[in-house]
Amino acid sequence: MQNGQRAGWRWSGQQPLAPPAPLTDRSTATPAASKKTFFHEWSFLNMDDITALNLRVLRRHNPNILSLIEKSSYCVVYRFDTVNQSWTKAGYEGTLFIYSQRPHVVQTPQGEEQGGEYGFCVLNRLTLDNFWGEINGGDILLEGKFIIRRSLIGGTTPLAWTG
Repeated sequence: MQNGQRAGWRWSGQQPLAPPAPLTDRSTATPAASKKTFFHEWSFLNMDDITALNLRVLRRHNPNILSLIEKSSYCVVYRFDTVNQSWTKAGYEGTLFIYSQRPHVVQTPQGEEQGGEYGFCVLNRLTLDNFWGEINGGDILLEGKFIIRRSLIGGTTPLAWTG
């Protein structure tokens, strides 16, 4: 700052002069060609970058993941209550990823089993616990916007997805 100047004010030696008032009509303040939108500010990211970022995040949890096959921006996991014959939310909501993975061994209550060639994950927005699952042969049923996965315990867990 030069002598006699203060930030935001111009000093004339007598009374400070206030900065000019902001324009109230913001549509005339910026020419249409230079208006920035959310997408403009993030235009340096392309779909390959986003896929690579998602893959990196998922591999932190499961290093066996090879590639992403599909994703849905929003998914809710429900459980079927066999006693009441009703569906209830399981506490998992977020982005659904379906991926291919290396052969690996999965520890289950029944012992060790060979993991599926494919798997899925719901990155949970509600808590830090994510929902992970293996896709093994005929344990998946597609019905409209629902993916129903038969669990190893005998119940079913559908994944309702949109998008």
